[in-house]
Amino acid sequence: MNLHVLRLEPPATGNGLPRAIGEPEAITHGEGQWHVHNGGWSPDSKQVIYTRDTDTGDIYLLKGAF
Repeated sequence: MNLHVLRLEPPATGNGLPRAIGEPEAITHGEGQWHVHNGGWSPDSKQVIYTRDTDTGDIYLLKGAF
């Protein structure tokens, strides 16, 4: 999963919905190696902050731990 931006224009009427301007634009590029979580704007609204993790994993065998 990557984060995308979809630019919107205001509605034509006061009770309408915003309309998309163009197509969604990817702002992160994990290219199948990692994906993002919990995206949000910084307090000054100038940056997108997110966490990421990789799409790979390890398997562990725990002996005697329980």
